[in-house]
Amino acid sequence: MSDDDKSQFLRTTLVPERIGGGKTETYQLTADSVHPTKVVGRDEYGQVIEETIPICKHREFVTRSGCINNVPIRTAPGNAPDHEALQIEQYTIARVIRNGFLPVDECPFTLDYRTIVGGPLVKPKAGEVACEGKVGGCEHLHRVMAMRRERSLAQWRAEEDKAARMKSEEIANLATAVGQAIAANQSGAIADLKAARKGARDTRSSEE
Repeated sequence: MSDDDKSQFLRTTLVPERIGGGKTETYQLTADSVHPTKVVGRDEYGQVIEETIPICKHREFVTRSGCINNVPIRTAPGNAPDHEALQIEQYTIARVIRNGFLPVDECPFTLDYRTIVGGPLVKPKAGEVACEGKVGGCEHLHRVMAMRRERSLAQWRAEEDKAARMKSEEIANLATAVGQAIAANQSGAIADLKAARKGARDTRSSEE
């Protein structure tokens, strides 16, 4: 089959169809619909930076490391106001909020989630009040994002520094200790297996 013949069977967008006049809506899956991405720019090496687009309903959240992630809040494509789907949305949003994620389009000082976290998402400084939020993040949110990135970078650098300062002797001792622990565990397992086999042989002998 030529490329021209195959193109009529390919879809680049998710459009629900009803098969055989039934009520069930189905999607034709392609590389574009299963894992769609979009180019958002290039890095300092000229490499393309792509962003994955969830095919189900999603919201942008700031992670604990200060990055922005698209978080799917439904388990399937569609935006029907089904009771179960709305419950999944509420549960997912509450779960990521409890884990320290921040909704991008809302001010981090908002009290809208006080039933989940007991107060504002981020404690404001003296005299600061929540704003209305902003698409792409308000100034309060971007300040928190910068602080989170700085903290995450500091933690990473501390781990790298710790690893770099480990003496070759310490690394060798650690490897030896791990090897001894594995060997001891294997020896115990072999001894248990031998004891079980002996017990089985003794049982068969007594029955005979």
